[in-house]
Formats: sequence, C-alpha cells, structure tokens
Amino acid sequence: MRSVIQRHAPLLRQLAQGARTHRTGPTRPVAPRRPNPPARTLIAGGTSAFSSSPASASSSPTGATGAMEVYQFPCLQDNYSFLLHDPSTGATAVVDTPEVAPIEAALKEKGWKLTHILNTHHHWDHTGGNAELKARHGCEVIGPRGETKGEIPGADRAVGEGDEVSVGNIVAKVLDTPGHTAGHIVYHFPTERKVFVGDTLFAMGCGRLFEGTASQMWTSVQKITSMPPETSVYCAH
Repeated sequence: MRSVIQRHAPLLRQLAQGARTHRTGPTRPVAPRRPNPPARTLIAGGTSAFSSSPASASSSPTGATGAMEVYQFPCLQDNYSFLLHDPSTGATAVVDTPEVAPIEAALKEKGWKLTHILNTHHHWDHTGGNAELKARHGCEVIGPRGETKGEIPGADRAVGEGDEVSVGNIVAKVLDTPGHTAGHIVYHFPTERKVFVGDTLFAMGCGRLFEGTASQMWTSVQKITSMPPETSVYCAH
C-alpha cells in the first residue's frame, strides 16, 4: 500500500499547496454499462503495491481473528461493494449501496440476511440502494455525521471519529477522512486487520476533491497508511 501512496505523494503535496477541485459531485454515467470487471481485493502489505485476489471471502492476514467473512463484487460501471458477515451471530453488513440487484444477488448466493448498511459518504453511487434495501430487509443504516452537501438516505445512526460500529460481535472503529466529501468516513476493523475506505483511496490513487482540501485528503490518507502493514484495504473503485 505504501508504494502506491508514495507514487502519488508529489501530486498530493502539490495539491496541498493550494490547488482545489471545484466540482460538486460525481456525474451519473451515461455510457452503456460494460461487462462487470473482475473483482479485486486490494491488499496492504508492507511496502508492496496493491495486489488482486478473487471476489470470494478473503483470507485473514497474520494476527487477525478470521471471524469476519468478506465477499466482494462489482456494481455499476466501476464500483465495488462488500458484504461483511459475522458467522457467530448471522449479522451481515453491506459497505455502501451502489446498486440493489448485485447486492441482492450476492446475499442470495451467500445465503446471508442483510442487517446493516455502512455508508462511507453521501454520493449517489454509494447510497443509491439504501431506501430499497432498508424497505426490503429492515436493516439499520449507518453513515457519516459530518456531511454538509448531501444526506444519507434512510439513516438511522450518524457516526464519526472515535465511534464504534458493531456487525454482530465484530467491531469497527470509525475514522473521519474528509477530502472527497466533507464528512467522508472509513470503517476500520482492527481485530480483522481490514479497513473499508470508500472513495478516500482508489486502486491507483485517491478520490477527487469534490468538497474538501488537498491538505485534508493528505491527512486522511495518512490515517490509513499509518495502520499496521498487514491491514487489508478495500477500495470502492
């Protein structure tokens, strides 16, 4: 993971000296949907770059409990979503809801019941399925409390830096990572050595600065790079 960040460090530093992006948010895709790309799990390991792995339950890094199962699958044109499952309780969360049909298909394939939605930020390609999934499953919707330019549809609980979110018996710590949006958050599962970063990090960079500053994004990225080197990083794009 660190080599990817280092490769982009000069650009981020240049942006931090004053450059800003003034776009208001991602535009909806207008091109016909292309076939789903192979799913990837982006692994952070020492100074190695991101590597790919199948879209099945991920193997646990050294030192992790291995309690949480993760299932990754593509949505829309270039998004990924993730099911997080606690076998001991049956609780299952989805990280962001780009598109309902692939999420429902993944739940059916795994035989899991959706109990939580964990949103990282307000953009439509991360919250578009909230209302329908909540209506179907009665799941709890959890999202960032710091968003200023958009709401989290169906939100039941707003969280931020220092809060904890439980998926069954497995606990995530919430970190504020503004930059892409004003209130963007990530969900870090320390015992599982996994972090779900939404649009703070991409496979080959970071999210555009729609609402925050480059300085904020740099600080946010550093929160992730300071995690243990065995931490698996799950990006949304």
